[in-house]
Amino acid sequence: MNTYHIVVVDDDTTSLTYARNLLKDQGMRVSVIKSGAELLTFMKRNSPDIILLDIMMPIMDGFETYKALREMEENEHRDPVPIIFLTGSDDSEVEHKGLEMGAEDFIKKPLVGEALLSRIQNTIKRAKALKKLRDESTIDQLTGLYNKSSSGEKLSIWCQKEHGALIVLDLDNFKLVNDLYGHKTGDLVLKAVANVFRDASGPGDILCRIGGDEFCVFFKGISNDSAGKKMLRRMNTQLTSACKKNHGDGYGYPHRSICRSCLSS
Repeated sequence: MNTYHIVVVDDDTTSLTYARNLLKDQGMRVSVIKSGAELLTFMKRNSPDIILLDIMMPIMDGFETYKALREMEENEHRDPVPIIFLTGSDDSEVEHKGLEMGAEDFIKKPLVGEALLSRIQNTIKRAKALKKLRDESTIDQLTGLYNKSSSGEKLSIWCQKEHGALIVLDLDNFKLVNDLYGHKTGDLVLKAVANVFRDASGPGDILCRIGGDEFCVFFKGISNDSAGKKMLRRMNTQLTSACKKNHGDGYGYPHRSICRSCLSS
């Protein structure tokens, strides 16, 4: 069994201790958390492989925690972490509700070692396979940004939902780069553009490659043309530095940035 980072959320100390010891004995990295609110805080800085989430918890139960976590992941454009619900209840309606919400699996308490490990492993494998399929359909394989087919819908929704700036950028004379230096070098330039975008972006921003040498970024929170143009100047400076670093001071090509503000209500 591979080593995974597993989060166990349960207000019952006995269940937490049992699950932690069982999983650690299998070489897992385990984080134990006693409330839904604590999990949400933890997830702001962590990306575990799976979460085992107890349903019956005070203040914020497992269903409420699940919903809040999925909203946070969506707002930050993060892949959803697979969740297995835990419960000591025999009520089939509870299980049905959990699976209907989108949980990957449902495990009855008390936990049984072999069954728990098997379900964790199978759930993570399924989640990784689905992520691979999802990425292949939405992500540009060269740059790791959203591809053309998926960017339109995401940008349309986000521009209506958030205030920010939509920045469209293309690279002048990029064909000459491929002709003079080869497509391998051209690919390095495109990757450099993507990395510059990542360095400049934060949670809630959307990064896209919409053509061979065309890119589009939605920067959340930028509310005027001046701020957008300042962002572009900084990105152009970083891109020039990246090209010089990779190819020396003798390498260069003109590039032009086109910026327009996209202010949403």
